[in-house]
Amino acid sequence: MCRYNNHQNITGGYTTLLLVTIIGFSFLVSIGVISREVRRAQDRSLASQRHLEAISLAETCRQEVLVRFFGNATYRGNEDISLDGRFCTVGQLVVDAGAEAVSFPVSATVSDYVYQTKFENQPLLN
Repeated sequence: MCRYNNHQNITGGYTTLLLVTIIGFSFLVSIGVISREVRRAQDRSLASQRHLEAISLAETCRQEVLVRFFGNATYRGNEDISLDGRFCTVGQLVVDAGAEAVSFPVSATVSDYVYQTKFENQPLLN
């Protein structure tokens, strides 16, 4: 009988050790999964923020191009413009005097995010 109790205590110890190992491993896996999901959410948020900043930069660049064009009717773009330390690239301006409009492509870069758009038929003010 003494041997039986001793064998039962050893088996109980192994069971406890196995249970603690399984719970610890599950906890570590859960922490890893949660950490990865938090990083992915932060990356999506940062990408969304860069996208919005690039759109805003492109709009500011559009306004700058129109100001330059109205200040100098021979202005035709094809340059990089620095706006508060950020850059946008303006393509060739296409002026349609008949429609009284100007069109041009703009590429705005924020960090490693590039937003490209084309402003078409921007009205000319006389």
